[in-house]
Amino acid sequence: MERGPRVVFGAMNQNGCPFCCEFTCQLTPTPTPVFDAQGRPVFVRHSGTFLLVIEGQKGSSGIDPGTNIFPFGDDRGDVQVLFSRDIGDPGNPNLICDKGPAPLPFGGVPGMDPPLFLPSIDVTQKIQDFSCRLSVQEDPSVACTRNKFGAFAFLSPTSRKQFCYQVPESTAFQFGVDTIVAIQLKDLAGNLGPKKEFVVRVVP
Repeated sequence: MERGPRVVFGAMNQNGCPFCCEFTCQLTPTPTPVFDAQGRPVFVRHSGTFLLVIEGQKGSSGIDPGTNIFPFGDDRGDVQVLFSRDIGDPGNPNLICDKGPAPLPFGGVPGMDPPLFLPSIDVTQKIQDFSCRLSVQEDPSVACTRNKFGAFAFLSPTSRKQFCYQVPESTAFQFGVDTIVAIQLKDLAGNLGPKKEFVVRVVP
């Protein structure tokens, strides 16, 4: 039984808004949600750079999500994310967490289609290559997202931790295709939660 954290996710505007955070557009209808043939939520973006947000809620264990985003060796950490396509140019596959600054290069993250959390060192390194790029928010008042009134807030009021990534050009999502994002989280006791998937679709 997967007793660990439940996942909330989103592909936001760079300013942290899911859709609209300004009074000038408060009356504009929220776009109708889109789902693919497998029932996964689809986030349609017009740029490969955006704010990627993951939140963890308590699972059946009743324990808070963990915040280890700098795993090494064979440790996968507490935030485990895989992509069905490369994001950015992965560059040298032996370079893990090549996010800069100098003298480290700015590299992307290799994809895996389908994104399965298989017990292999290759998968572990893919997870590590992304998780180290995340920032951790533990209080809604300093969230990287905002509610419809413009105030800082988690996407869900029941989320306990938030993990954010401002996707730069070096890890931009590919144009014209769907990228599946698979996520699973661990709690502070090491309990793994259920896998969740969503789709990022970048169109001109």
